[in-house]
Amino acid sequence: MRNKQKKQVSDKVPKGMLKSTKDLPIKSSAQNRRPIGNVKPQNMRNGQAPRNNAIKQPALQRPVNPQAHKAVAKAMNAKTAPKKRRKFRGGNYILYYILAAIIVVIVMIVLANTVLFKCGEIEVQGNVRYSAAEIIGRSGLKTGDNLLHVNVAAASDGIVNSLSYIDKAEVKRSFPTKLIITVSEAERWYALSQGGVTAAISRRGRIIEQGNTDGLTVVRGFDAESVETGKWLKSKTEGKDEIPQIVFDAAEKAGLEKLDEIDMTDRFSVKLSVDGGRVVLELGPATAVESKLRVAAAIIKEELGAEESVTLLLTNPEKVAVRNKPKPPSASSSSTTTSTAPPTVPEDLETSETSETGEPYETYEPSYEEPSYEEPTYEDPYTYEEPWTNEETGETGE
Repeated sequence: MRNKQKKQVSDKVPKGMLKSTKDLPIKSSAQNRRPIGNVKPQNMRNGQAPRNNAIKQPALQRPVNPQAHKAVAKAMNAKTAPKKRRKFRGGNYILYYILAAIIVVIVMIVLANTVLFKCGEIEVQGNVRYSAAEIIGRSGLKTGDNLLHVNVAAASDGIVNSLSYIDKAEVKRSFPTKLIITVSEAERWYALSQGGVTAAISRRGRIIEQGNTDGLTVVRGFDAESVETGKWLKSKTEGKDEIPQIVFDAAEKAGLEKLDEIDMTDRFSVKLSVDGGRVVLELGPATAVESKLRVAAAIIKEELGAEESVTLLLTNPEKVAVRNKPKPPSASSSSTTTSTAPPTVPEDLETSETSETGEPYETYEPSYEEPSYEEPTYEDPYTYEEPWTNEETGETGE
């Protein structure tokens, strides 16, 4: 180890600073005879004179050059002292990553708005009456437009507002380069008659066309704000907008197919004409319409003949009133005399009230045969006496 240390020390010290020991000054032995510290030899204690050769003299030491001493100390410190580590600069790299990501995002946005997502094809679905080119032209869409800049809501409104037989239009983006237009064409549902004008109305309440209303149910008394083709139907009277929709939906569920006319002049007294006007249904207000029409359908199918013309008052579906129902002649008058006697009212019909014209309604109750039942005969052993009354006090008793 000492050889290695000396070798390292000699390597660290410059050669010009090394000198031979011959050139170093040698001090006399008398100068080196100093006692070490404050320790006194034993023969000098208690005032005694020192003996010869009693004090051991330290070995002679060669003086070291101060510069060499500093070099050695520096070399030893460099070998034993811990090395300083470089500080970690990870924060700077994270900042670089964030800046790089921001640059990439900006570049992608610029490319998407200029080069990428250009429309190369426009597809139309659901069209029958109108051609694809006509629908695309009314939408305002063109090939080459950027899909990100296309206003799909404005394109849909342009199609619906310009084409009367289109009830609904929807425009979707199909990335990267395609637009899809899906349309729902209107169907004639019923006819609106107002002010001498008859217009066909779609299921969504849009005025499709005027004049051609053959085979459609006529609605009167709607009091529409406008009957212009392409406009949406809206009534001036509050509460009338939903009545046609409610009545038609209920009629379909009840099975009334031959619905000829709906009179909703008075929204609290809605009237329906069924089967060519042969049967008139007075619904009253448009509430519980499905229950009322189910009862009417059952009466028309099971109780009325093929040529009977009646009016059914369905204000209360649990108790239906019938007017103008023909009454069968009596059996006695037909067998004895040629003159016709006034018809008798059957047991299942009762005159309950009169209509606006003064004609009586007849309450309809379903007829059925009651099961035969014979009451048992027995003798009552108890007698019954009428209770007496005291005229003065008014008290009653047996």
